[in-house]
Amino acid sequence: MLNSERFLNAFNKIEHRLRELTKQEKETRFSTLVSKASGSYPIVRQFSDDLKEFADLRNAIVHERMDERVIAEPNDWAVERIEHIASLLLDPPKVIPHFQREVYTLAISDPIARAVRVMFERSFSQIPIYDHSRRYPSTMVLPSWACSRPIQLLDGLVQAWPMIFSVFQKPLSPKSLITPRRRTTSSS
Repeated sequence: MLNSERFLNAFNKIEHRLRELTKQEKETRFSTLVSKASGSYPIVRQFSDDLKEFADLRNAIVHERMDERVIAEPNDWAVERIEHIASLLLDPPKVIPHFQREVYTLAISDPIARAVRVMFERSFSQIPIYDHSRRYPSTMVLPSWACSRPIQLLDGLVQAWPMIFSVFQKPLSPKSLITPRRRTTSSS
């Protein structure tokens, strides 16, 4: 397949996707589609200059011919670049696995000394605390001074306290916790 054919295939996929994203009619110019989509879609914004340049190349391929021959044949770099942009637009990277991390949690029944120790040793400012009687976890937030003290001092202080998660506890918003696996990085 010629580079010009590969280029036009990728360009047409991008144009179709931009029309879907912006809900624009067929008469809308490509550069307008790019400008409108750039406001809401980071991938389009990232490649907007390339896309506008590629529109000029597309016009040269489609409209400028001599004896039915294309006068502009894209080089390998341009073809690979536009195919890459098309693949990102058609199948954007997903939040998972890109941002997937192991979450360290504790149970409401764990001693507060353990929470303080974990937060100190791992430099956490917050830690999810699960109470299985609730639908969503809470998070334990310790004042910054507590996490900056030597752990031996904290152990003595904390072990003298009764279980007081409620003092430093704040509920987490369900929206901040649950992200669908298929959500794209550009929609998060």
